[in-house]
Amino acid sequence: MQEEKGVQDDKDRNNQDKGLIAFNRKKIKELNEEMAKLDHKNATITSLSASKSLDRKKLDSDITKLMEKRREKDQEIKKKEDKIQELKRKNFELEKFRKVLDYKISEDKARIGPKEAEIRK
Repeated sequence: MQEEKGVQDDKDRNNQDKGLIAFNRKKIKELNEEMAKLDHKNATITSLSASKSLDRKKLDSDITKLMEKRREKDQEIKKKEDKIQELKRKNFELEKFRKVLDYKISEDKARIGPKEAEIRK
């Protein structure tokens, strides 16, 4: 009887162990599935991160190019502003020269006017 009870206890433990093994297998399967999902999610995030990194590098490159173009345009504007100032100075000098010549012409006309009147008489 003792022996039968020992066998029954062994069977009960064996059944408990089988149940525990089944539970652990199920748990391992669930964890493996979750790990696969997380691996896929991690791969997606890594891919997006790499894509964003490339996008950022391209944008940085574009910014650098645009800044260089801006510097070039600023230099062109500066040269043109300098040219405008130079032309304004020349125009001012020419205007002064024109006024001097107009004054000299009016003086010459004033001087020649009486002589012409004399010659016509």
